[in-house]
Amino acid sequence: MKTFSGEQLTQGINLAAEFLENPFVESFNQVMGEVGQKQACETSLIKGLLTNFRQLEESFAEDLEVQSALETLRPKMTELDDAAHANAKAAVQPIRYKLVVAPKT
Repeated sequence: MKTFSGEQLTQGINLAAEFLENPFVESFNQVMGEVGQKQACETSLIKGLLTNFRQLEESFAEDLEVQSALETLRPKMTELDDAAHANAKAAVQPIRYKLVVAPKT
């Protein structure tokens, strides 16, 4: 519980600055964790795999087995990204709370 003067209330209170520990912290951190995992997945896919696909396709243009493997990998990479996206999206949940402003008695 915090107490603010009438003057402070008239000027406005930055509730985010005054209540660093609040009902949003845990959920926010969970969402940020999922977003971080999604970004790590995307970085790995783009920098590690997709960037090299062109080289593999060109280097093994005549090798049907390699071309088939690349075609198998493409949707698998999309599935990984879609799963990471779904996890991040699912982590966003509404939070219900009650804020009470009452005169000091």
